[in-house]
Amino acid sequence: MSRRHLPRGFTLIELMIVVAMIGVLVVASWSYLRPDPRPIDAADQLSTMVSEASRRAVAGGAVRANVATALGVTARTRVTIEGGTPVVLSLERLEEDPSPTSTDASWVELRRVALSKRIVVSGFTETPTVSPTTGPTTALGAGSKSIYCEANGRCTGVIIFFASVRGERRARMVLLPLGGTPITFASW
Repeated sequence: MSRRHLPRGFTLIELMIVVAMIGVLVVASWSYLRPDPRPIDAADQLSTMVSEASRRAVAGGAVRANVATALGVTARTRVTIEGGTPVVLSLERLEEDPSPTSTDASWVELRRVALSKRIVVSGFTETPTVSPTTGPTTALGAGSKSIYCEANGRCTGVIIFFASVRGERRARMVLLPLGGTPITFASW
């Protein structure tokens, strides 16, 4: 009596089916797990950075009078919003020369965050209000806007407007000059 040996392993067709199934699963998981940045997320990031700048300004104390006079700035920290693609947020602290008679100081970057390329800064308004607005009064474009924070914790009042690249979603960050916490809204 002869025994028939069955082939062991997988056929080419079976391997191709498994590879195709894995490919479908990878594409499906990528589309579900891919981050979908929203303008409100960018507004929240800016809000967090401004709150940190305010805390650091209080901790750093007042700028020496001779340095403030030489630079024309009494702020201890600032948050700079750089327009372009991508939008970049940076937190900086004013570092003074330790010599009491020196008027030298420079801005030292503490943190830098690049936003998603799918989020843009539509512009800003220098007169902040929490009521709904029609939009920015000044375009940012490829320029920059700085928010300065004083040693008492108060920061420059401003509204920064964010939008998705296609413009279907919007958000804004409102910073009242009264030393309050930045407020974010999912519309403008």
